[in-house]
Amino acid sequence: MRRYIIIGALLFLSFAVAFAPSGLVDRLVDRVDGVELLGTSGTLWQGRGDLYVTQHNAGQLSWDFNPSALLQMQAGYNWELRSLNGTLNGYGGASPTHFDVDLQGAVGLAFFEPWLERYNLTIEGDLTAHPSSITIDHGAGLIVALEGQLDWSGGEISYGLAGVTRYAGLPPLTAFLQKNGAGQPEAVVYARGSDTPLLIATPGMPGFIKIGMTKKFSSLLGRPWPGRAADHEVVLEVEEQIF
Repeated sequence: MRRYIIIGALLFLSFAVAFAPSGLVDRLVDRVDGVELLGTSGTLWQGRGDLYVTQHNAGQLSWDFNPSALLQMQAGYNWELRSLNGTLNGYGGASPTHFDVDLQGAVGLAFFEPWLERYNLTIEGDLTAHPSSITIDHGAGLIVALEGQLDWSGGEISYGLAGVTRYAGLPPLTAFLQKNGAGQPEAVVYARGSDTPLLIATPGMPGFIKIGMTKKFSSLLGRPWPGRAADHEVVLEVEEQIF
């Protein structure tokens, strides 16, 4: 009799784990400030739901448990994010100390419009993410590693400056995700085919990034920075919260 009870208990546990509701994924996602997963269906292992970032719908997120992640002491999933503006896909894993996200795909910049509105900023064109990776220390809230490449097709942008909307046409740009000489993760943006940096982004305080603009980029915007700074020198730096 005892043997049957044990077998029954193991079967019950197996079914409970196999059909664990997708709502458990909601709770994991909700641990990231500003991110929600709503309208979920499926199970913990395979399902889908609507992803919201800072209360804006980013598209439908689907996930599929990746058992090989257990060999790296992670809970990992293969994922895909579909929206009207394109598709991104990759891998996401969580360990006791950090999150890893691998991604690739292409989206129209209209995908980011809800987040750019608060800066009175619009950007045309398409963004292509070549296989890239991000590692975040979730205890400190810091990006600790970046690797990969992002390409923007170029196009017209509009931005607000001193209460006036201004326009500029920019060439195709490439962002390299890498470590700098100090071992810090950074993203450096160049005009395609040029070796003069335009924008340099590095981690700031927990949850923030610093974005530095070089003199060369100010010229591309049609607002050349005064003074003797060289084209590659950072002339303006801002810090923004991203999570």
